[in-house]
Amino acid sequence: MLDILRKKASSVITKGILLLIAVVFIFYFGWSSLRQGNQGANQVAVQVNGEPITTQEVNFLVQNQIDSYEKIYKDKMPEFLIEQIRQGSLQSLVEACLLRELARKEGLRVSDREILDAIREDPNIQVEGKFDPQHYRDVFRPWFANRTGLDYEIWLHRGKMQEKLTSLVQESLFVPTESVKNEYRAESLEKKEKISWDKFEKEKAQLREKLKNSTANRYLDSLIQDLLKNSSIKVTHESS
Repeated sequence: MLDILRKKASSVITKGILLLIAVVFIFYFGWSSLRQGNQGANQVAVQVNGEPITTQEVNFLVQNQIDSYEKIYKDKMPEFLIEQIRQGSLQSLVEACLLRELARKEGLRVSDREILDAIREDPNIQVEGKFDPQHYRDVFRPWFANRTGLDYEIWLHRGKMQEKLTSLVQESLFVPTESVKNEYRAESLEKKEKISWDKFEKEKAQLREKLKNSTANRYLDSLIQDLLKNSSIKVTHESS
């Protein structure tokens, strides 16, 4: 795979991680969510190479984004935008599923210790700055399962697998100094700033990382398209 990584490079995995982590916690602390309960029967919306994506998973992502929009703009989200979000959420889940499958084939694994550490260290599920096992077990984990139809630790495991694949892609990339210099020249020209090689030396590491990330994103976008062509994706139920 490393040879392929060096030849090619998606924001897909990044988007997937953002959905898997950020979206969850922003809305967990709206306690009204605890009273909403399970939103309808949890049917399989799509099967990706035999792995199910449920309507409840899709609806969870969609509803969170609707809630965020309405909280920010103090207005109901237009129906056409809801449909776009629904399609985008389903697409993100399908793409994430394909990338996790690839990660498993590449031998990437997530240990129980990694999951435990992630749970303990995440400030979003701590109580008064400390991890509370009882709160996690009796409040957060049941809430999460009720809202998404998934056990939280399975959800977290998925996100960690995607992180590992992202790291594998990024670590395989080499960005030559000349490319970094070209990026600095382009940015200076865009900002109408005078080129300063002293300034370049200070910003070189940051620019190199930026180029590495953008290259990795392009590769992953290309990889997703290849995976989609060679995968069995069956729509079995429309989420709503």
